[in-house]
Amino acid sequence: MSEFVSETSNAPCLFGKIGYNIGNLIPFTDGVMMLRISRRVDYATRIVLALALEEDRLTLREVRERMHIPPQFAKQLLSALIEAGIILTKRGPGGGLELARPAEAITLLDILQAIEGPVMISDCIAHPHTCPLSRDCPVRRRWARLQASLIDELRATTMAELAAESRAAANHQPLPIVPAFTIQEPDRESSSRFS
Repeated sequence: MSEFVSETSNAPCLFGKIGYNIGNLIPFTDGVMMLRISRRVDYATRIVLALALEEDRLTLREVRERMHIPPQFAKQLLSALIEAGIILTKRGPGGGLELARPAEAITLLDILQAIEGPVMISDCIAHPHTCPLSRDCPVRRRWARLQASLIDELRATTMAELAAESRAAANHQPLPIVPAFTIQEPDRESSSRFS
């Protein structure tokens, strides 16, 4: 998997890695690139979702088995989620894992930041001095707007909402329609005029 790096700062650039580790530009066979959520964030979200779905405490083993999380990830992610105040552990009989606060108060942004740090889709947003064009750069403004939209969506999505959707799916109820971003294909005729 290749990584795109800024020539000036040796840091990921353009779409780079959100929070310096959330996503990578992944080449597909048709030449399309994709920003993606890291496996660590995905597994951490599954851990929190498993706890949001249960009223009782669960052991780490139960969470791992229910959510298909490899053991090598589980302990490491659990430590980060505990440190971030998202999960609590109780020792002894009846002990296990539980949410540190209500599922309504835990967002995808909380989980992502606990695992990867701040959301940053381009180095030029956090460090404008690394780009000689940053002050008046229209691309930088677009990256900042895209980043703000991403943060808003992550902040608006609670674990209570995801747990409700998960329960509905398990009961074969239709899930709510969530608006998605769409990518328009370039008009081949107009783009070929400039070739």
